[in-house]
Amino acid sequence: MGLDTAVAYLRSLREERFIAGLVTQTFNMLARQTDLSPANPAVTRGLSRLVSKIARADERHIDHSLALSNPSVNAVRPHLLQLLSKAEYEMEVYYSQLLGVEDKLAVEDLSRFIYRENYRELVAQEVQGLRDYADFDALMRDERRAIFVGAGPLPLTAIDLYLQTGKKSVCADNDKAAVEMGRRLVEKLGLAEAIEFVQADGRDIDYGAYSLIMIASLVGQKQEILRRIDETNPDPVIAVRSADGLKTILYEPFNISEISCSAFQYYGTSLAGPRTINSTCFFGRPPKPGS
Repeated sequence: MGLDTAVAYLRSLREERFIAGLVTQTFNMLARQTDLSPANPAVTRGLSRLVSKIARADERHIDHSLALSNPSVNAVRPHLLQLLSKAEYEMEVYYSQLLGVEDKLAVEDLSRFIYRENYRELVAQEVQGLRDYADFDALMRDERRAIFVGAGPLPLTAIDLYLQTGKKSVCADNDKAAVEMGRRLVEKLGLAEAIEFVQADGRDIDYGAYSLIMIASLVGQKQEILRRIDETNPDPVIAVRSADGLKTILYEPFNISEISCSAFQYYGTSLAGPRTINSTCFFGRPPKPGS
């Protein structure tokens, strides 16, 4: 083993031990809590530390395969993902309610949300992905709206998509409370005409009315949703949020190989940046013969 290789391995080993300890510590902390919302300072501190460490992992240029294969990480990861999903929902409820008590909101007020810039950057990287992997101009000219499946109670994706591109959208969620909170927030922002809401299961929606279909990372039954898109939309652009590398500790990655053999073609993935966690996979119909 050469000197450079040995140094790189030792750095990866130190990183593995630190990450494994941090993941285990965070899981144990979350498992003890009865309140997973930002109202609990222990949750806010613990998650901020874990998310910040993992979000910036790529900047350190370290091989994280050791951390991802660490037995203690793999032992807690399925349970950690469940707790993180609950904590994310509670966080969105907390901030949607915090902002929703105001009589009127300006877009600048959204900065009160702790991860405001992360969401803005996530949508920006997705817009760039649409430019790279789809006919962006045609998509913007298409009068059909976008739809975001699994929008939740804090619909920042729809808001930022509109602010960055002017694309109107529909936010879909099967949770009635989330739909009501999201709608109230958008109305107070004065964006009700641009962003509509519907309570629906993603497996039951008629997607023919939409030019762009975005699916949140935490949405389950993605393959069934994709089958429904196939049945109802002849020419969709599909964006599915996923995760790569070390960031799969925080989100379950989308299995691209499962869709590659279906009615859709994989176009490419916009990778997460230093302040975002999710990557986004883009799909559409394969080109027609002769086109």
